[in-house]
Amino acid sequence: MQIPTLIDNIEGNTLQKVLESLLVKSVNLDIATGTFEIGAFLSLGKTWQHLDGIRLLMGDETTKRTKDHLIKALQEATDANIESEKEQDDALHGLAAVRDAIRRGQIVVRVYDQAKFHAKLNLMHAQNSSPVDFATIGSSNFTRPGLTQNVELNSFVTDATHIEKLKDWYGARWEESSEVREELLRTIQRHLREYPPFTVYAKSLHTYFRGREKPADEWEEKSQ
Repeated sequence: MQIPTLIDNIEGNTLQKVLESLLVKSVNLDIATGTFEIGAFLSLGKTWQHLDGIRLLMGDETTKRTKDHLIKALQEATDANIESEKEQDDALHGLAAVRDAIRRGQIVVRVYDQAKFHAKLNLMHAQNSSPVDFATIGSSNFTRPGLTQNVELNSFVTDATHIEKLKDWYGARWEESSEVREELLRTIQRHLREYPPFTVYAKSLHTYFRGREKPADEWEEKSQ
């Protein structure tokens, strides 16, 4: 695939396709994103799973700037995103791979709590067979809509001077951030927990009949 200079998600020119093409030539990936959704990893399938390491640095689209608030916002957003992903894929294919990658440190997620963080960058360290490293920088958050749906504007960068500047910038921001590994794992694991068939059946019945119960006075009237 020939990588376009500008990536806008219009007429198939999606950032997801670009990343899928570039990741197969990469050994590491550094991501900066204002907001993060697990669905972005799921939409990329297995294209990231061979990488030696992924660093993901995120902010949160809120005004309060404390670590606890950022972590809570991340957990709530991840919960909501996973529930949304279930509508497309009940089995949540790929979620276990994300969890395992976080557990073994292949994926490391940090939140930036020094100021409002609104940066969007995908910085890829290429395999030895490639003469240059590469990056995309622009408006797309690392979310499924940001990679595929929203009208965005991202640039494809290979210039060595620019890449080195981006590496320096990312490294500095990374050192200023806070890791959220355990909090994120707890949220993901809750959705991957397996339940006994009877528990699932009982929950289904409870959900089905919720709101259908007749009040006691209605039962009494019909029994007379």
